[in-house]
Amino acid sequence: MTRGLIFSIIILTVFSTCIFFVISQHTSVFPNFISSPARYLISNKFYKDMKKLANYNVSPYAVKNDFLYADLPKDNLTLDYYLDWSYHSNDTFYVERILLSNDSIEKKYYFTKDYLYDMLYASTYGQDNNKISYKANQNVRPIHFLFNEVGVVYNIKKGPLICSNKSDETYWINNDFTFHHSQEQDSAGNIWTCGLHNVDTSLNLDYNAIPFNIVLVNYRNGKTIYSKSIVEILEENNLNWMLDWRIVKDGNLMDYHHLNDIQPILKDNLFANKGDILISLRELNMILLYDPSSGKVKYHNFNLSQAQHDVDVYNDSCISIFSNNTNLKNKNYSSEKKLNSIVIYNFVSNKKRLFNKKKFSKFKINTPYQGLCEIIDENNFMIEETMAGIVYLFENENTKTFFKKNNKDQASILNWSRLTKKNN
Repeated sequence: MTRGLIFSIIILTVFSTCIFFVISQHTSVFPNFISSPARYLISNKFYKDMKKLANYNVSPYAVKNDFLYADLPKDNLTLDYYLDWSYHSNDTFYVERILLSNDSIEKKYYFTKDYLYDMLYASTYGQDNNKISYKANQNVRPIHFLFNEVGVVYNIKKGPLICSNKSDETYWINNDFTFHHSQEQDSAGNIWTCGLHNVDTSLNLDYNAIPFNIVLVNYRNGKTIYSKSIVEILEENNLNWMLDWRIVKDGNLMDYHHLNDIQPILKDNLFANKGDILISLRELNMILLYDPSSGKVKYHNFNLSQAQHDVDVYNDSCISIFSNNTNLKNKNYSSEKKLNSIVIYNFVSNKKRLFNKKKFSKFKINTPYQGLCEIIDENNFMIEETMAGIVYLFENENTKTFFKKNNKDQASILNWSRLTKKNN
């Protein structure tokens, strides 16, 4: 068979196929068992399904950026702080404590995917939508590692809260809730964290809202000391109108009071007392200052940031808020390219300002969700750009970046990093 004949057959086949698609789409000449597949092949659904198939083998723990990692700054630092960060490599998650002044690794643990998978719940509410999430390999992701005197505390996002003092071993485990997002120590070393009740899917939920809880856990044995649902907090403080706020409930979401950070107040200051906690509710763009001992909301504001993901005490009169600046009503918000920002809010003057805006512009820091900051002072701070897989350390005019690449020039997704002073 000559090349010319082969070429003619190919052209005829492609032409005939196109004619077939056009006729089947616009007439009822062909029976359904022929025309239905043809319509599917030229539909948007076919395109989306093929896109999903193309990404089927893409690691859920890797991210690809449109710049050269080699161009990221690697200046030396003198900060007497530890960077606690974690990354994924070859079906294993690693957490490291690095002393920034000399880059020495002070502590390191690893946790394999198989070890973590065994502790996932069979089913649970996912904290980012209104669907029940079932046990699956792609849900394995340990986050927000917290080093303490016992070992390291973390959760798997769709499973329990865990403390390990050795790699791939469990020292204690708390499965009272589905734990997610941040872990932070109070003045006694106990751990404030976010939890969801493991509810029956057939239950009628109050306000049709999945049950987010603030949870305090004993750091020594993992026992729950205290818990309270966000719904109860709002109801008891005459703020339950927020739970029926139509503008928030557009899209029929069940996590419109999405809880993603709890920051304990460690000492009295000008706006809060030791033992109070700051609560971040993303969908409401809400910051609450709450006293667990009295059950009172001392302050609330939903005009400080846009889809924030981290709140911290900045000084005696101010808090800092890491704002993703994401439009959560846009279903494609993960593709947005709005720069993140850090908002400093002053409780005394009731004013807010942006912190180091030039750094966000220079490095185009724009993770659409997650992300956080740790601030030492105006010139020394850290930013985790979670969905880009990069930690930025800024010390005066110096900048250092941390990331972990694989052989496909992709970086590992990060899992909430933190700065810890060496003497702590």
